[in-house]
This record gives sequence, structure tokens and C-alpha cells, in this order.
Amino acid sequence: MMNRIGGFAFDIMIVSGIAAIQLPLLKDYWAVILILAALGGLVTFLYLYFVSKTLFKEYRYEQFFGMFGMLTGTASTGMILLREIDGTYRSPASENLVYQNVPAIIFGLPMMLIASYACRGLTQCLVCLAIAAAYCIVLNLVLFRSKIFKRKRAEQISDTTQAEATENQTERPKDSD
Repeated sequence: MMNRIGGFAFDIMIVSGIAAIQLPLLKDYWAVILILAALGGLVTFLYLYFVSKTLFKEYRYEQFFGMFGMLTGTASTGMILLREIDGTYRSPASENLVYQNVPAIIFGLPMMLIASYACRGLTQCLVCLAIAAAYCIVLNLVLFRSKIFKRKRAEQISDTTQAEATENQTERPKDSD
């Protein structure tokens, strides 16, 4: 019963949010909105597909749909998409959506601070774009650090094992009298 009430509340919230959009305001910017929505949706889709496949192998589709809904809409959109694929929330994806809000606020704060600077002119916009690109690279290095270090560590172990095997093959047993 609580799941049904919660689901109904989420549905009402989504419908209310869409109904609050004022269509006359969109008529001047419809082309820009469509281009940004299509490009942003595609980039978000591809990036999240890679992240989900790499970091959440056991429940990658649940995590993908939850994050995609959250990043292209709101947290409730992510929960609705997650509910469609994991109706009883058996995977840890629903908990991840809740727990990732605090780090998202902390790591998103620098982006919020430079957002107001970007609209002051073309030079400021390009500076903000460069800062955002560098910040994205740094955050991805942090996100995938265990994958990067595991790969390097595996290569080192493999090189050490091969070197030891080569040494063992070149050593000759001593003749005993």
C-alpha cells in the first residue's frame, strides 16, 4: 500500500512539473532548446551507459535508468525510471540515488559558482568551458581511480611474474656428486 501511495505521489509530482511549463516562453527559444536537449541527452546517455557498465556490473541497467532519469530531469524522474525496471527496488540502485546527492552537491558547487560568470560574455563563456572540461577530467580520474590503478597494478604483477619465470628458466640446476 505504501509503495502504491509513493508511486502515485511521484506520478503527480512529474505531471505537475510538466504542467507548470509556460509554453509562450518557449516559442522564442525552441530551436536552441531542441538542439541542447538532443545533444545533452545523447552525451548523457553514452556517458552513463559507459559508467554503469564499468562501475555497476551487477545492476548496471537499474543504475543506468536511475541516473539517466535523475540527470536529465529530477531525482523523482530517476526513481520513476528505476521503478519501471526494478519495481520492488531490490537492487542497490535506489539507495545509490539517495546517497549520491550529498557528493553531487559538494562536487557540483564549483560548477554552480562559475555558472553566473559564463553569461557575461564570450570570453567568460570560453573560460568557464575550459574550467568545466578540466574539472570533468579530474572528476573522472577520481571516479575511475580504482580501475586505473588496478589495471596498472595488474600489469606490474604480470611483468613481475614474467620476469620471475624467465629467471627460473635460465637458472640451471646444480649437479650433485
